Amino acid sequence: MSDGKIHIPARRKQPVDDQMVVKVTPEAYNALVDIYNESTLSLKQIAINAGIQLVILVEHGPDIQSLEDVWFWENPRKHEVRWRMVNGKREKYVVSAKAVDGNQLYKSLCTIRDRYNVRFEFCEKKDTGKEIMRILSGGGR
Repeated sequence: MSDGKIHIPARRKQPVDDQMVVKVTPEAYNALVDIYNESTLSLKQIAINAGIQLVILVEHGPDIQSLEDVWFWENPRKHEVRWRMVNGKREKYVVSAKAVDGNQLYKSLCTIRDRYNVRFEFCEKKDTGKEIMRILSGGGR
């Protein structure tokens, strides 16, 4: 970086379109971090300028197909009730009363999506390999 240019080592050049996924070497990643640390731009702005977007692939059943479906998700731990013995008496308690429900999770994911330009993709466990290949080959939804 002494000549003012960014040198990112690559095996061969590949054209980048709007939905292309670019794999970078550890050296290129470290160069990007250096640029970020020396820049007044946010990491989101640097990524947008470079055409980079983080994609998070979420494995779930057929009932969750999009981010909006997360709103209706019911966390099984939220309302799970168990019994325990306290001073010789049976007492009912909620396993995880503070567990996140679908509404809270949806709001958090939307904040991450909007604040950091992250794309969430959803698939069933049986389709995970196929979806990873589609995303890495630049396929969008």
